[in-house]
Amino acid sequence: MSKKSYSAYAHLYEALDIAKHTVHTEKHSRIKEIKAAVQEQWMNFNSAGPPSRLKRILQRNGNQHRPTLYNKLSRSTSAKIVQLRTGHCELNSYLHRFGLVDSPLCECGTGEETVEHFLLECPLYREQRTELRNKTGTMNMWVDALLGTSEVILKYTEGFLNETKRI
Repeated sequence: MSKKSYSAYAHLYEALDIAKHTVHTEKHSRIKEIKAAVQEQWMNFNSAGPPSRLKRILQRNGNQHRPTLYNKLSRSTSAKIVQLRTGHCELNSYLHRFGLVDSPLCECGTGEETVEHFLLECPLYREQRTELRNKTGTMNMWVDALLGTSEVILKYTEGFLNETKRI
């Protein structure tokens, strides 16, 4: 290869490197812009209305989330807690939204089968709930408390879920 043709290729390789760097920099800048826009939308969305169940749980003083919570729980219990925290679980109020059950009402006939109803109100699980209340104390009979920390979940909520066999 002649010296002249080598320098022509070297110039092309240098141009390609510059182009790759430019594309990478532009892509990185665009990703930063997208993340900033998503963060702004999230902040606006969260301030728009009442907090969701999950947000209330996470905002409660002392409650845990992410690895702080889930690393202490079994995989099965973690899955159940996530489902209950988000409301995306096998309760009729959720299943009815997708046409998987005919009615959002609970089998007990006293109202919609929601997370709150299941954990705190449903007469079908009165015995299990009484035992749960005796263990946790009346002051901790809130969804936010029952689904908040690994200690409460492991000591009390997990037992309730296992005994009811509903989730």
